[in-house]
Order: sequence, then structure tokens, then C-alpha cells
Amino acid sequence: MTVHSAKIRAGVIILSASILACTLLASPSVPSGDEPTPPSTAEPAVTVESTLPPAPSPAGMVEISELDPCKLVTKESAEMAMGQSVDEPILAQDAAVASCTYVAVPGEKMVMATVYAGENAKNYLLNDIAQLKNGCELSYGSSTNPEAPTPFPAEVEALRGQSILELFLQDLELQEGCGGSYSQVPELGKNAYTFRSIFVGSVIGVATEDAYVVFVVGDVGMTPEQALDAAIELVKRAAN
Repeated sequence: MTVHSAKIRAGVIILSASILACTLLASPSVPSGDEPTPPSTAEPAVTVESTLPPAPSPAGMVEISELDPCKLVTKESAEMAMGQSVDEPILAQDAAVASCTYVAVPGEKMVMATVYAGENAKNYLLNDIAQLKNGCELSYGSSTNPEAPTPFPAEVEALRGQSILELFLQDLELQEGCGGSYSQVPELGKNAYTFRSIFVGSVIGVATEDAYVVFVVGDVGMTPEQALDAAIELVKRAAN
């Protein structure tokens, strides 16, 4: 079976809140002298336990700041994901996107990271949204090129003010409506999702404040579960 080349997409620090309770105990004092101090007639203080629910722990998000895909996923990380040696990285980039691919077995086993930064990420996702709204078909045209973007319909262009994560989720929901599937990756955070693609293996997309990053572990010899585990470890090693 062949691992196809195509547009890819798919996106852990979980902060826990803890409560520290301190109890102060005081021993009554007895002054010196013949007459003991009479006992106090004051009513003991009543401790009232709060009935408010505990504050929820904030959801974590994958933190990624490195936008060079060959630094984001190193040769060592790729070899750990594949479980074998890989060739030297193949870097491909233009004004809109940069990708880095490590091949273990041509056509069968590879690791890839693709980065869309800033407005390029939004152009990429808005392009998907526009096309999926117009018939569940995707063609990967010049809208991913910031120098010559395809004009988006007004209702799609109006979404540009949303965050990259919000656009990513809309993209995934539209794909699901067109027969695709996606799910959050709990081990990573609320901005990391895996989704169905034409790759044999696993794809994880991560949407950060400044970029949309896609990680692919393509291996015809792995089960889907093994490929997903390898992709999760790949993202963890890439995260800050």
C-alpha cells in the first residue's frame, strides 16, 4: 500500500488547580494565681463548609513556538516514531507553507510536519471552509498563497477575525458533515485533534495562537492505534 502525498491537516500541558487548607489550633492559657479563670460563656464558633463546587481545572493546550518544521520534528524524533532509521529531511517551503518529511521506506513509511503561520494558517483554513460549504469538495488552489489568494465569499471572509483554533474546529465540523471524522486528543489538549485523511497512519493537527501545524506518521505496518500513539509522542517532543 502506498502513503499518498496530499494536503494534510487535522490540534499537553494540563494545569491542575489545588486547594491548600490551613487549620490553626490554639490552647487556652491559665493565668498564674490562686483563683482559676472562670470558663468562658461565649458560644463556640460554628464552622460552615462551603457548598460551592470546586473551581474547574483549566483545560490544557499544546504550546508550539518553533515554526521551522525540520526543527519542530528532528531526525531523532522521526526515527523514534518510525522505530527505525530515516533518510535526511526533505524541506519544502514557499511563501505560505513549510513542510519537512523524513522517509524510512519510500512509499510506505514516513514522518512529516507541515506549518502554516499567521494569516497563511487562516487562508488555508478559510479556503477549506469556503469549499466545503460549497459542495463537500476540496481543491488546493492559490488561496493558500498569501500573495494571490482566491477571493472568499463574503460570509467566509467575515470569519477571518476568529482565532486559528476556531477556524480549525469549523473546518473539522464541515469535514464531518461531508462524511469525515475527527476527535480531540486528550493526551495533548483542547487544541489538538486527529482526523481522517488519505494517509495510511495517523494525522494530528494542532492550532496555536500563531500557527496551524500538522503532524503525520505514515506507516503501512502500524495499526491505527500504534500510529496514533507514535504521532502523540511526536507532538509531545515538538511541544515546548
